[in-house]
Amino acid sequence: MKYKLVSFTLLMCVVLQFSVSAVPLSSILDKHELPASETIEWTNDEKLPILNLLPDANGAGQVRESFFTYRPEITVQRLYRMEIDALKKLESDEVLLHLVNILCDTDSQTGYKYRSSRRDKRIELIEESYRVDNDDNKTDDLHFGSLAEAGVEKIQKVPADQPLASIEFRQYIKEANFRGAIFEQVIYIGKDWIRFTSTNEERLWVKIFPLMKAKGFRNEFFLFKEEGNWYVYGSSQIESMPTLNQLFGEPVHLPSMYRKRMDVYKAWMRDRLEKKTN
Repeated sequence: MKYKLVSFTLLMCVVLQFSVSAVPLSSILDKHELPASETIEWTNDEKLPILNLLPDANGAGQVRESFFTYRPEITVQRLYRMEIDALKKLESDEVLLHLVNILCDTDSQTGYKYRSSRRDKRIELIEESYRVDNDDNKTDDLHFGSLAEAGVEKIQKVPADQPLASIEFRQYIKEANFRGAIFEQVIYIGKDWIRFTSTNEERLWVKIFPLMKAKGFRNEFFLFKEEGNWYVYGSSQIESMPTLNQLFGEPVHLPSMYRKRMDVYKAWMRDRLEKKTN
């Protein structure tokens, strides 16, 4: 009976959290200059975290629900604006189709660099990237000529928070910070939003050290339209913070590294989107 009461109490807290944490985008923009950043530590269920940079937009409820289901110990949030004037002239369906094909274009992710404080130089984040089949063999990227090909029906009566279709694929990624690993990628397509989640299928290694267990790291991007502009909410979620200092003998700042990682992904999406719309 005691355990049922604790579970019910936590459930009610989560429900209350959903109701009070929906922040209008205008309030976020009043408090922050973009890109905005925040790191959340969740180590105590008595004090549930608030996703202060996730606005009250269509599809955001899916992101919040997923966050509380995954229960990450460390979350790094970023909020960006897509500074592309051409997007304002396009219908949402056109932008969504471009975004779906960009997220499926694994080959285009290489070549983007960031400044590494630890190495004191600019390094390429993704060294190798390609889609793999169920047998882990390299295969062609997905590409869709229309949203209908991606599974979106023209007439669907669903709540604004619910996806119209989803696309799943597996991707091999070799990064500057990790050895190569396969990630499970899922794209959720909404009426005027896209949610992209990336979760490691395999254990992540740094050199010879196992850093995170399988499914211990998740990267998420939520792209949405608000008042004529497109925005990107990104979060890197670590299920359990590893004791890196014991492994390397020096501090390794995962929050800083993941902020830079999200910056690279945002730059990649922006560049590809600008090429497709100009």
